[in-house]
Amino acid sequence: SWRRGLLVYFRQTRTITQAVGLNLVVLATVILGARTLLPLTPGTIIAAIALTAAIAAQWGYLWWSSRQLGDQIQQSTPSTGFIRERISVRP
Repeated sequence: SWRRGLLVYFRQTRTITQAVGLNLVVLATVILGARTLLPLTPGTIIAAIALTAAIAAQWGYLWWSSRQLGDQIQQSTPSTGFIRERISVRP
């Protein structure tokens, strides 16, 4: 994703690890909670809900953690100038 790419580019990969951990925690919590609260619901429905919630939580965390980086790129040189300067590529 764009946000994950920003974090890798700016060498803040610990945030990606934390986001994956959050994904796993949300996935397990929703599956176990839904199975306990809704025992007659088919497993595929619970898995789909859990996966959607886990991905949404991970995306939200990545967005929250990288929002300043996105602002930093948008406020710098127009178009692709910022990226070219950072990686020393000349047109």
